[in-house]
Amino acid sequence: MFTKRKKAILLAATAFSVTSTLAFAQDAQTQAELDALRARVEALEASSAGPANGDFRLGNTSLDLYGYIKADFFYDFDFDQGDTAFVNVIGEPSTATSGTFGSTVRQSRIGLRTSTPSALGDIGGQLELDLFASNGTAELRLRHANITIGDNWLIGQY
Repeated sequence: MFTKRKKAILLAATAFSVTSTLAFAQDAQTQAELDALRARVEALEASSAGPANGDFRLGNTSLDLYGYIKADFFYDFDFDQGDTAFVNVIGEPSTATSGTFGSTVRQSRIGLRTSTPSALGDIGGQLELDLFASNGTAELRLRHANITIGDNWLIGQY
């Protein structure tokens, strides 16, 4: 009986040492893979180092060109509502139509942001235009034109 107990303890100790060795080997393999991935990420970040916070750089100044083009297409079946869908004209004889197709890009925008580090903080500028003029046609309109100094001053229109 004593030998059976000895064999069981010896077998359990052997199993424990094998599993702990495997766990240690697996942990070392995981750490090696993690180190390799870290080195790879650092190499990729170093090779693709572009301008910080912008699309282009001129000296210390970063320039960010942004915007989008939005095209709207519509068809008015009975009454001409235009691209704003002004529902008060429904039923008005002056806006009656037998069908009208229209399109617009008035909500498109394009802009330029700049940022330059200085002793006063970052000095930035913004110029943004859209095509949403007040008379219902696609004409250039100034949305934003401003200069920022640090986090405290904004001079211009936003």
